[in-house]
Amino acid sequence: KMQSMALSTSELPSSKIGSSAQTTVTKAETVQQYFSQTIKYGGFRSLYTGLSFPLAAQAVYKANVFTVNQTARSAMLEYRNLERHDSDLLTSSANDISTSDTLVCGMLAGGCNAFIFVTPVEFVRNQLIEQHSRLAFEALLHERKFGVARTVGTTGRNYIKQGPFDVVRTVIHKYGIGGLWKGAGITVMRDSLGCGM
Repeated sequence: KMQSMALSTSELPSSKIGSSAQTTVTKAETVQQYFSQTIKYGGFRSLYTGLSFPLAAQAVYKANVFTVNQTARSAMLEYRNLERHDSDLLTSSANDISTSDTLVCGMLAGGCNAFIFVTPVEFVRNQLIEQHSRLAFEALLHERKFGVARTVGTTGRNYIKQGPFDVVRTVIHKYGIGGLWKGAGITVMRDSLGCGM
């Protein structure tokens, strides 16, 4: 669990830069430009925008993946042993399942986890990253237009979400509970393959 949290913490800056590159309309063309704009308009702390929710969810992620995987493996083993018994093929591998069965169990665990937990958590994280990137871009435009830097988050035009729970509340109010599952298909596919392999 600690390894997952440390990995999440260390991967977040690259995730932040990647999300910024995907969601913003800035004139930055290189990773270094995105990085420097992020630091300039949000400080070093902005590299960790949206970290609290995914970090807190790591324990839930791992517990779910291990539980579903173990349940699926037990069911698969029971099924395979029943199949072997019916065909009178009792072998020394009665307590093991095949590699393809292991793949299926891992994919099932990853898919369940991705649909139930990962999709809404990543959606919330990405909303916070997108908001910060948008505000940083507005600050950049303000600086270019007026020659004076504006602190990120001092815009009066748009509602600024204050954190993950504020994002959840806003999305549910605007789109319903299903709004938190935007992008579920690709997330399920990614995590199914990732946990299966």
